[in-house]
Amino acid sequence: MDPKFQQLRAFYYAYRLRSLTKAGEKLHLTQSAMSRLTQQLEEVLGLRLFDRTAGALQSTEAAEEAILIVERILSDVDYLKTSLKGLAEKRRGHVSFAIPPMLAANVAPGVLAEFETLWSNLDVAIMDAPPDRLLELVLNEAVQFGITTLGEPRSDLEYSVLHPDHLCLICRPDSSFARRGDATWSDLRHERIISVSGGTGWPDLLRQGLPDGEEIRPRYRASFSSTALAMTAKGLGVTIMPSFMIYGHPNDTGLVAIRLREPQVRRDLYVVTKSRRSLSPGAKALTDLFREHLERLTSAPAPVPAPAATPR
Repeated sequence: MDPKFQQLRAFYYAYRLRSLTKAGEKLHLTQSAMSRLTQQLEEVLGLRLFDRTAGALQSTEAAEEAILIVERILSDVDYLKTSLKGLAEKRRGHVSFAIPPMLAANVAPGVLAEFETLWSNLDVAIMDAPPDRLLELVLNEAVQFGITTLGEPRSDLEYSVLHPDHLCLICRPDSSFARRGDATWSDLRHERIISVSGGTGWPDLLRQGLPDGEEIRPRYRASFSSTALAMTAKGLGVTIMPSFMIYGHPNDTGLVAIRLREPQVRRDLYVVTKSRRSLSPGAKALTDLFREHLERLTSAPAPVPAPAATPR
């Protein structure tokens, strides 16, 4: 049988105050309860800790050695409670997460700037990674969570929706699609399409919207979303992405996202964690801020489409 925490506390105060009555007052216990706790500890240790006299408690040699160890144990427990309380109250700790490069560049800085004002003493590690690498970081617990679109379901990962979205046609504001405010998958047949091949699963992504057997042959192929968006901004074509890919762009390309319909294809953002792993208070607060920030970006006014040129 191991000593119980309450027995250690009873011994500590009885040793310091040399009185079971005074020690009991400190712990809000009766004298008889204090006597019972110290006797139980003696039985567990197999050693006598006090010689009891009519006037006071006399510590034994065993008590003189035990008090040093008990003080250390109680001090460690107090430190543990203070440390965990500080973590819950935003005083200390760290947060680590993985996120795709485009969101790391466009969305994360604004979120982290706000997070800094609320959780200033937390260390934050951000790792920008493509989707396949991102999941590996989560599984290996190199990060506490990842932000990504939904991949192949796995029993060792848990996904929760961070931001609902759909596949969109990304184009310039002077595009006919922007002026029309509407686009269907069949409209893409005669468009110059810029595809993204870097870890996005482009063929599978488009297959969800295209009729069976129909394909899109891209005019350009880019490895990174940022490249495809830059090419789109230069008028080289249009690209297909979730609308969140153009939110908060630091260079403000002015691109607009027109939701593709017939059919609409969901492409939500998720927070992904390792199964049976709870987020720390700081990590939970950070995911909540990402959710709020993306909602604000979504509700922001869209760029005003440029008027069609007037024939001379």
